[in-house]
Amino acid sequence: MVDIHECAVVLVQEPDHAAAAANPDPSSISAHAWRPFEDAAAAVVGRIQPSVSSEDRRAAVVHYVQRLIRCSVGCEVTSYSLLFPHAPIL
Repeated sequence: MVDIHECAVVLVQEPDHAAAAANPDPSSISAHAWRPFEDAAAAVVGRIQPSVSSEDRRAAVVHYVQRLIRCSVGCEVTSYSLLFPHAPIL
């Protein structure tokens, strides 16, 4: 029989210099280097953030589904959202 401690491997994490270079301290990055990433983030937020027209389309879809269910099934459906304030749960 073999003692489990004789075969145990001790893992020691050595500093990974490549990982440190890939994840620099954010305060060490110049404002000039941040600019492309800030622009990309603003573009993403601009595309996913609700706009007046997208809210109007969403409201129209909710109204249509409510009418469809009311007319075909005879049930009243109200929109309600607990987790996502801009996404109604029917």
